[in-house]
Amino acid sequence: DRHAGRLRRHGVSPDLVARPPAAAVLVVPPTTLLHRASAQAASMRARRIMIASGDEVLGVITGLTFARVVAE
Repeated sequence: DRHAGRLRRHGVSPDLVARPPAAAVLVVPPTTLLHRASAQAASMRARRIMIASGDEVLGVITGLTFARVVAE
């Protein structure tokens, strides 16, 4: 691909460009188990998990939330 060399010269991996963009938010109901929500977020490359019931947002989990839990 003629653009791959240009991307490399600018320090961008062509593999990163070819991947689909990350989903910003995964929305799940409060009944979703944490390990299922985190697995789904990882497969979608979502950066946040929003817990919602109807129109009400009950909470948001981020990568920093997981890091805090692991660190404790």
